[in-house]
This record gives sequence, C-alpha cells and structure tokens, in this order.
Amino acid sequence: AMVQEAVAQGATKFILRSKDLLDNAEHVIHDGDTLDVGGKDASTKLGIRFVHNDTTESDQIDSKGNKLGEIAREHLVTLIGENEYLTVVVDPKNLMEGKGRLLGILYSGTDTRNISINEQMVKDGYAQYFNFQKQDSPEDVAKYTEYVKEGLESGKGREVAYNPSTV
Repeated sequence: AMVQEAVAQGATKFILRSKDLLDNAEHVIHDGDTLDVGGKDASTKLGIRFVHNDTTESDQIDSKGNKLGEIAREHLVTLIGENEYLTVVVDPKNLMEGKGRLLGILYSGTDTRNISINEQMVKDGYAQYFNFQKQDSPEDVAKYTEYVKEGLESGKGREVAYNPSTV
C-alpha cells in the first residue's frame, strides 16, 4: 500500500527495482504500455499506463498468428531488465479513462534526463505514438514524430506496432 499512500499524499516520482517487476512479470507487466507497481496484490498495486504510447493488447494476433501484444510486452520486459532501477513519473491528478490507472513515464535508471522507456518503445517500433486527448506539447509531438519515423524505418518491432492486419 506504500505506493498508493504516496500517491494519495501527492508523490509524483517513484524509484523501482527492476527485479521487483521482473520477479512478478506475469502479474504486473500486462502488455507493452501498462504495468502495475506496488506488487501483485490488488490492495497494494497501482496501475501505470504509459503516456505517449499505445501497443496492441496482449491477446491480439495478426493474420499469420503472431501474438503482437505479447511481442510488445516481451520487448518491454527486455528494456526493464537492462536496468537495475527504474523511475516512474506520474501525474496523480490525471487518472486515465476511469480505470484507476495513472498516466506515467517510465525511465531507465534514476535519472529522468535519460531517454524514457516510453520513448524507446516507439523508437524501436514496438509502440505507436498516442497523443492522449491531444494534450501533448508541440515539443513532444515533434520528438515523437521523429521516433515514429525511426521506428517505422529501422525498428525491429515495426510489424508489431504498425501491422495493419491486427485483429
């Protein structure tokens, strides 16, 4: 309940141990743009939905039978595993779609000047840019537009995020 209590008290930044997420990955990393922090117990966990990102859902497949959402999720697991610590920055006033999840940015390490994992997922082609309620700044739109181009041109997962045959 520590994370929920911290958010209730106005906290906007959390440092996480990657190992804590990876040890319970099947319960807390849902797809390529959503995870839970604070453990797998419903009374202590808090959902984080990545701002600027949209990935296919875990159960979506393409016409060839590829599980696109699972491929995006596995890439997120890989990125999380490359770091000992992660930083989540959230806006506690900005709950998403009434689902009780916070919109957040996940950073590699403890320095929020690093490229975010949200950005990396788009650059790698595993996530599409999503300007939720058209509230992104012109700077973010320009930055993510470049990431989308990179993801389409060279991203290993470009067929995952941009495959038109998703069901």
